[in-house]
Amino acid sequence: MLQIKLVDGVWKVEKFNDTHNHPLINTPSKVKKFPSQNELRRSKVAKSLVSMLYEEGLTSSKISKVVNAMDKEVNITPAQITSIISVQRRNNVGRECQGIIKHFQRKSTLDGSFYFNIHLAEDGTLRSVFWADGRSRAAYAQFGDLLVFDVTYQTNKFKFPFAPFVGVNHHGQSILFAAALLEDETEATFTWLFEQFQACMFDKSPPAIITDQDKAIGKAIAKIFPTARHRFCAWHMKKHVMEHTQALRAQFKESFDVDFRAWCKSPSIDEFEDKWESLRTKYDIKPGTWLSNMYASRHHWAKTYLKDTFWAGMTTSGRSESINAFFDGYVNSNTMLNDFVTQYDKAIKCRRDAEEDEEFKTRNTKAILETSHEIEAIAGERYTRKIFNIFKKEWMEAVLDYEHEKMSTDENKIRYKVGSHIVDKEWWAIVDIHLTETFTANCDHAETTTNEVSALSLWSILSKCNMAIDESRDCIYEIKRFDAFVVEFIQQQLERKRKIIEDEAILQIVPSLTLEIVSQVSLINYVRDPIHPIKTKGRPKVASRIKSSLELSLKQQKTCSYCGGKGHNKTGCQKHKMDVVGEKQKE
Repeated sequence: MLQIKLVDGVWKVEKFNDTHNHPLINTPSKVKKFPSQNELRRSKVAKSLVSMLYEEGLTSSKISKVVNAMDKEVNITPAQITSIISVQRRNNVGRECQGIIKHFQRKSTLDGSFYFNIHLAEDGTLRSVFWADGRSRAAYAQFGDLLVFDVTYQTNKFKFPFAPFVGVNHHGQSILFAAALLEDETEATFTWLFEQFQACMFDKSPPAIITDQDKAIGKAIAKIFPTARHRFCAWHMKKHVMEHTQALRAQFKESFDVDFRAWCKSPSIDEFEDKWESLRTKYDIKPGTWLSNMYASRHHWAKTYLKDTFWAGMTTSGRSESINAFFDGYVNSNTMLNDFVTQYDKAIKCRRDAEEDEEFKTRNTKAILETSHEIEAIAGERYTRKIFNIFKKEWMEAVLDYEHEKMSTDENKIRYKVGSHIVDKEWWAIVDIHLTETFTANCDHAETTTNEVSALSLWSILSKCNMAIDESRDCIYEIKRFDAFVVEFIQQQLERKRKIIEDEAILQIVPSLTLEIVSQVSLINYVRDPIHPIKTKGRPKVASRIKSSLELSLKQQKTCSYCGGKGHNKTGCQKHKMDVVGEKQKE
């Protein structure tokens, strides 16, 4: 025991006792239990290892097992692991937003297409944050036909709602286009969020979007995505139906359920409207009631109003909710904000690994055909395995089970009844073939009427080039091959532009020629001898022979300051021009 005391500004020893107050331990295995002997848990190596494992989503108990397995002489408990993590988290208090910004800045350095934006309050506190990496933006360019949006998930210490923008890829898998952490769920916040998404995705609005029935979300969608078809999640709709029609079901028993289902499943708009009038009258549905409001919003949920839009086989926001469940293995309600964005990256990597597995399966296996029909064979070649299996199921049903009957024919349309022969014809679907309507299909990225290339197309190509570099950077041969291809392509473009300049010069000299003719036929075909000899004043007495280009080059041999080559300077150096183009593409 040592006791010291401050006396008149000087520390003095008051008491000292060098005798142990307990028997000395003579068993080495028990000594390591004392905190003074457990040096590993306090070392930088241990702390960094614990931090790394914690960032991978492991719990304290699992981390302690890993650390103890690495060194049999130590025994770190889960409580000690929690203590180490808590100290590190306390050190980050008040600096989480700084951590987010630093993380996103590092991402931007590695990924030139990374996009993020942070919404701050007037006092500088974080309100919302939105981000999307280059691969997610490229995925939206390919699979942005449908957007699923949901904000029912809270996965961080500050209870910020997690708002993922989810889609479906060509393997039927959920993919993330972007993500956000939001301060609240007001119309103003959603408006800011959708504006960021619009700017991030080069002003390409989603053609279709599925959300729940939140009014704030609906108003923001109408404001920022006015052309998008907005659909309410079918699961949420069913839940609300059960809550708000309980009294009617209790009063009218099965009668109401049968009529209500028949109304919801009406195959045509006319039938839907007729059955609503019948339902409203029969059950005395008053204006302002939930069912009346449901009818007023029919364009957002009724199948007959939505079947003209591609929904990728989805009717609910389950994709978004499954993504939320996927993140459960990486984050929880106590996750710090700066940890959240890091864990998000790890979850995304795992999701993309699964996508690459499906891609490998499609490219290295052959589809199993059920028939010898050419249509099925072509589908097996063109579709991914997942999509082909969906097609095959419908194909076999169409071939073996389904029949059709012509109901009516006029000059405008033919109406058929289609269904399975084992199902009563009362439940067959009605299919109308409109004979006078014209159908036009086009690609969003097609450049058929203009030579201008959209910013989205340019960015998509740039992201593919970046991906090509990332995938080949581990092999010097492949990266050199890609470099050679790019250099050759740049040379071709420089030659193409040089030809354009020459063509324009010709048009100024020979106005009667059209650009199309000049670009197709060599200039030499339009050079003509003069009709009459040119009159001159006679040859000057001191005139000398005009030297050839070879003679001039031998007399004045230039040296390029950029590449060291002979016969040109830096201004006319082709290598310098190509390097400048390459630097601009990198920027």
